[in-house]
Amino acid sequence: MLICISGDDLRVNTSSTPSRDMVRELIALRSEDRFIFTLSEQSLREAWCGEYFGSLPKGRWTIHPERHSRRLVTLAKLLGVPGFGATKAEGDVYIRFNMDTFGPGRKPLIALIADLSAIRRPKEASLRWHGRILFRRGIRDALKIADRITAISEFSRNDLIDYAPESAPLLRVIPNGLGAAWFSETRRSGVSTIPPDGPGYFIWYGQVTPRKNIGGLIEAYGRLARQYGAGDIPELLIVGRFLEGEGKIRAAVAAHGLESKVRLLPPQPLDALVQLVADSRGLVFPSFYEGFGMPVVEAMACGRPVLTSSCSSMPEVAGGHAVLCDPADPDSIAAGMARLLDGEQWRPEAMAARRSWARNFTARAAAEGYSALIDEVIAESHRS
Repeated sequence: MLICISGDDLRVNTSSTPSRDMVRELIALRSEDRFIFTLSEQSLREAWCGEYFGSLPKGRWTIHPERHSRRLVTLAKLLGVPGFGATKAEGDVYIRFNMDTFGPGRKPLIALIADLSAIRRPKEASLRWHGRILFRRGIRDALKIADRITAISEFSRNDLIDYAPESAPLLRVIPNGLGAAWFSETRRSGVSTIPPDGPGYFIWYGQVTPRKNIGGLIEAYGRLARQYGAGDIPELLIVGRFLEGEGKIRAAVAAHGLESKVRLLPPQPLDALVQLVADSRGLVFPSFYEGFGMPVVEAMACGRPVLTSSCSSMPEVAGGHAVLCDPADPDSIAAGMARLLDGEQWRPEAMAARRSWARNFTARAAAEGYSALIDEVIAESHRS
């Protein structure tokens, strides 16, 4: 069988990380099949492409260069040019992880719709105006041409059904999965050296957009500092790429007099990020909306306490192992941060329970879900 995957959807950003890990496991799992990745010339020139595809097992896959650039395909879609950018690659089944790839007519097709943040909270979404237009069109097209649509949580599945009831028969939930680096014991060398009552640091990481509520987190951290004394609470480490609003965040930090307590770091290599999380006093992740929330289970895989929001997918993904807060209420966030320092959060049993829960979300399990779905749509196509 020849499995065709949109390689452009695996470009380096936080939302594509679980797809990259899953695809690596899928190749290992389906040892009798071959894979073809469609890639734009732009992607082929980017550093991530050589690094990622160089890490895949040799001899099992090939690359199909696409004729048109991503920018040209995007423009054509905005102008409503039908079929422009549809891949010429031939496969027995097609998989895409984004809304703007492959074009119509590539069947059988498995399409991922991760979440509806661009629709539910458009003012806070990372997509710009044209991206939101394409996203809505992508959902419309997926409902017409996809044989199956995957969601990354039960919340996302139900949210999509609420938005488009006709999607219900097509939907299957395949949760995001963590790569092996998050479960490695050897890389947690610093964990045992952090005493439960030591200062250390809280950590947040990801792409900084209004939806992630970093402004609310800074406000809550300022209140925590005033309540307990800035010298007696952990620092706040924010790791990620600012898509917008960096000036406002820095101004908020200064307004609270927290320049010595809040550190902003650029995106880190995976091994360095895992170690930062593993050495932290806990993850603080009070997002307004998530389709899944990878940092929640990543931190749990390291045994760390987690503060996250009581809305969208986050209670589901946390599975009762996190402190929940109202992301719209800085006092609720601050109280949750204080709870992360409780001795109860640092009991060996609590840390082990978090690690055990995180093992429900592995890249291998996600690959098994996609593998079963591939067999399902192929069998269905043979019957039709």
